[in-house]
Formats: sequence, structure tokens, C-alpha cells
Amino acid sequence: MTVAVAQHFTGMERVKLEVIAGLTAWTTGINSPATLPPGTMVTGSRIVRGNAGASEPYLVFFESGGREYSCELHTFLPRTQSMQSTAESVKLEDAVAV
Repeated sequence: MTVAVAQHFTGMERVKLEVIAGLTAWTTGINSPATLPPGTMVTGSRIVRGNAGASEPYLVFFESGGREYSCELHTFLPRTQSMQSTAESVKLEDAVAV
């Protein structure tokens, strides 16, 4: 499994991710659930450690379609993939086929 997380520090690249399986997350601000379908683009993801008494130790905050969402890290990782990794994998497969 590839883990791609973009940090919001100056000089770091923002990684584009694609949802590959239905991802249920919470819309930040209005705190309502939303399910993002496969093919949805995700940007600006960042991992935040939960509070000491929180039920989930790590949360992921990310943006999609002009909104910010959050969900548990263990939910986010298996349902997203890096667009850069996908492009590199295709190039590698083409190179092997030659």
C-alpha cells in the first residue's frame, strides 16, 4: 500500500489523490456525513493526531470539490490512491511491455 500525504509547509508539493472505493467522511463546519464516490479527486490531505481521549487516534483532513472533509486514517488509506503513483505505475508497465 502506498501512503501519500501532503503537508502544508512551504516548498512541499500537494499530492493529488483519487478515491478508489466509496469513502464516508464528515463535512468540516457543518459536521454532516458525506460519501465520496470512486473517481473523486482529493487534495490537501493532512494527518492530525486525535486528542488523548478520542476514539480515533488519527484523523485525516482533506479537500474535495471546494469543501473540507475529515475521516479516520484507517478509513482513508485503503480507499484512496496517489495520482502520481498511478501515472508512474502505468509508465513502468509500458516500459516492461517493450
